[in-house]
Amino acid sequence: MPEFKPGTREEVESGAAQYTNTETFINEGSPAPIVPNKTSSMIGQVRRGSRVVKSGTRIYHRSVVYPVKNSSGAVTGSKRVLYIEKNGTYQPAAVSTDGGASYSFSDPQFPTMEGVAGAGLQKDLNISGSAIKKDVDKTVADRVRGDESILPADRATLIESEKNTETKDPVPPPTGPTPTDGNRSTEPGPQPAQFGTTESISENAGTRDKFPGIGGSGALTYPLNLRDSRQDKMQFNMIKYVAPGLDNSNFGSPPRQQQFREGENGNIIGRVFLPIPNGITDTTGASWGEGTITPLQAALAQVAMQGIKDGATGAIEALKDQVGKVAGNSADVKTALQTTIAGDAAGVQGLLTRTTGAILNPNLELLFQKPTLRPFDFTFKMSARSVKEADEIIRIIRFFKQGMAPIRSASNLFIKSPHTFKIRYIHDGGDHPFLNKFKECALKNLTVNYTPEGNYATFRDGKMISYQITMSFQELEPVFNDDYGNSQNTPDTELGF
Repeated sequence: MPEFKPGTREEVESGAAQYTNTETFINEGSPAPIVPNKTSSMIGQVRRGSRVVKSGTRIYHRSVVYPVKNSSGAVTGSKRVLYIEKNGTYQPAAVSTDGGASYSFSDPQFPTMEGVAGAGLQKDLNISGSAIKKDVDKTVADRVRGDESILPADRATLIESEKNTETKDPVPPPTGPTPTDGNRSTEPGPQPAQFGTTESISENAGTRDKFPGIGGSGALTYPLNLRDSRQDKMQFNMIKYVAPGLDNSNFGSPPRQQQFREGENGNIIGRVFLPIPNGITDTTGASWGEGTITPLQAALAQVAMQGIKDGATGAIEALKDQVGKVAGNSADVKTALQTTIAGDAAGVQGLLTRTTGAILNPNLELLFQKPTLRPFDFTFKMSARSVKEADEIIRIIRFFKQGMAPIRSASNLFIKSPHTFKIRYIHDGGDHPFLNKFKECALKNLTVNYTPEGNYATFRDGKMISYQITMSFQELEPVFNDDYGNSQNTPDTELGF
């Protein structure tokens, strides 16, 4: 598979590397420009409905989004560079500065771009509705929208600059403060409004809601060199919990996933990166159980439902209909029903069985009862190679232990919910397409083994040489069918949830 790697400006100009970091801001978890996953599209296609009537050329492409900054370091726009796989390597083929609305095919910063894009690709990139244009737009929009490592204000600017111009896909901007020149704060912004209620309970003084990874501080990382590495990793975002409240416009509570999307950046209060451990699994389940309904119960249910729908008149008509069914049936059916009703009236169990040796058909069936909430268990063994790395491990353990602790109210009358977590598997700077995704999770159990090597060993200052943590998470809401998307907007080649 051709490499797609960063390099110096000189290496990019010569074609030895595909993109450079020199024109981008650097955030934890995003040591390179935003690089979407490789996708493929057909160019030169003519579609009638879902049937391809004229096949074209399949190309594999990737895109890089370079944030454009002013002299103060604030992001003011973006520059999109499209690469295609050609002659065994990825080569820059087109550039857009208006979010993909139009493309040009030469750029002084990319001397090798000239002549890479053929006539068909050039035509399709500048034709509204073409397959590759839609594909690139959606891929870029999804990655910019989903990259939680970008500062809230920068992300809002990038979303606006790189919006999906083809599908008009609405992308709500992240919450959080808009930094002024010279002030690149990432402090949490206003929390999303609760549905149906405005009540709030103040927290006790000293409650911690700012952890490493925000406010200009670097995310906690083990091992230390994972921060600058492009290897696959896990990202743990700590979130300030928001109660679901009540939905006045509908029944019940609003979906938690919706609330998280609406306030994801404003709610993130800390971040940790860890290597992907061994033995990762996910278990998806649904609860089913036996259900029964006798003919008598079914008849009474029909009367009740008709009464709810049409009032007393409907109930009377339904009752007449059920009586007619009994009257027109055989004598043994009448006897069985009479016996059952008599037994119920007298409070005698099993009268029908005592007198006839039979029971009413229970119509036994396995019925869906409820979804289940997925659990996730992770074990990380962290062995310090230096005192500095031991300090980082201590901070990581404290991050999770303090984050899962309940919060006292200012009056001590209430105990508030602990912080929660949004977990990600990261591959090539974005969500791992071949591992599961996570919804918002609660950390239910955390076990720390201070002597995982089987003996007590410390550095000179007393810090342990090695620690092992085992964490049990559980999602706050079930995974639903529509969370996966469908084959029209989410490729079946990606695992999803």
